[in-house]
Amino acid sequence: MSANEVQNLLKLDLVEVPVYGQVPVDSILPQPAKKALRPSKPGPVSQSGYTVREAEGPKHLYILRMGGPIHALLGEDPEEALIVKVGFSRSPETRCDTHNKALPAGTFRWTVWKTTFEPERDPLPSSQHAIAGEDAMKTYLDAKGKSLGGEFFLASPKAIKKAWKIGVETAENWKP
Repeated sequence: MSANEVQNLLKLDLVEVPVYGQVPVDSILPQPAKKALRPSKPGPVSQSGYTVREAEGPKHLYILRMGGPIHALLGEDPEEALIVKVGFSRSPETRCDTHNKALPAGTFRWTVWKTTFEPERDPLPSSQHAIAGEDAMKTYLDAKGKSLGGEFFLASPKAIKKAWKIGVETAENWKP
């Protein structure tokens, strides 16, 4: 959309409508777009756990790399080290996009740095293969870098490349 089209949208009156299966909206009255499009109100606090399970089937390993001034994020100079996230998914690019949507707009962004999602490569046949590869990468990076919690690490490019090689080999050779 052009800037003029956006400005014209803000001149409209909009009506917020309830989304099926969600919390009802406070009011279904027309209001100026600038008011209707303001930042959302905080949602209700969940009273139970929430888990999302990915469907079983072919998977791809990936390493996401954090871009931006990571010294500001860490509170120290990481020298040559990088912040990475290791994992697996049916679609590493989609997983990367999901992680970026959780970040506020700014200079910090994840990019897919390594992935088995390539035209000439078959996906891993199951999540068990992918879990073995991810665990191998985590073990190596925990020993040769610094764990930042969960699947996130601070490590040198050399250590990350070695972890990738180990992870892919482990996943491809995993046997039940």
